[in-house]
Amino acid sequence: MTWALIGILGPFVFVAIKWKRVFILSCVAVSFDSLFLYIPIIDQENKCLDTDKTLRNVALVLRSLTDIAFIFHIIALINDFMDEGPKWDDHASASRLPRKLKLVREVIAKKMPWLSIRIVVNFLAILPIPQVAIVVGSFRLGGSKHFLKQTIINVFLVFQYFLRIFQMFLSIKKIGDTVGKLVKGSFYFLMYIIAGCVFAAFWYFFSIQRETSCWDQACQTIAGCMPIYDCGHSTSLNSTFLNKLCPIESPNATPFDFGMFHDILKSGITESTNFFTKFFYSFWWGLKNLRYAYNCVTAVH
Repeated sequence: MTWALIGILGPFVFVAIKWKRVFILSCVAVSFDSLFLYIPIIDQENKCLDTDKTLRNVALVLRSLTDIAFIFHIIALINDFMDEGPKWDDHASASRLPRKLKLVREVIAKKMPWLSIRIVVNFLAILPIPQVAIVVGSFRLGGSKHFLKQTIINVFLVFQYFLRIFQMFLSIKKIGDTVGKLVKGSFYFLMYIIAGCVFAAFWYFFSIQRETSCWDQACQTIAGCMPIYDCGHSTSLNSTFLNKLCPIESPNATPFDFGMFHDILKSGITESTNFFTKFFYSFWWGLKNLRYAYNCVTAVH
């Protein structure tokens, strides 16, 4: 009787354990990715962007470890799908697809029978977007088309976070009804906490961008001005001029409106290299405003 139950329930237990691990790994990966958003710090004295080098190194190592784990997961998925065939019809029936898409689907099924939406999502999720966008890209925003460069970085960052969330959704879907309500509730509570962490990290990161946007706007009032935000290079802007046009201590209305980022900029958190100070200050704000977003003070532009 016991062996019969093991034979019947064994596969379900294995699936539950496997996808719970994937879910937890996805949660850990999202948490580690948010570390990258805390890497930039503002040097208010010289009005430039500096790097929290210790946090950068820690974030790179932790991200590499989760990427390696996901690579093994992708290999395992490929082995599974080699036997099962393509699963492109998981979310839409093949009969509903246009004729050209059906042909493309058939070609993919023949050439790459192991390919699936899960594999594509996992592959895109391990692309080094935070490493390139923040460690490299954020410090090269000065000069022409500042807003366009900033927007591109933000779009790629948000895109990868959506992929991470989709990973969690797929793993929860796979777990299905194999776990109790208490465990599922714990998963959802964990996702809420992670959402607060991510929301807080983006708030910190966007506050840095808000101040550099003010610098860029101030630079436009000077003929031949080319702002360079990296502290490793010199800039044609002086701190006295920027303190006048981008005052952190003054009310939000004039001469530049920092909106919902005024409090964190005024607090000096964006200048700190103490990660725990930055994290808990931002996390408190993130949880508070995740539910009551209407309390946020927005800018007029």
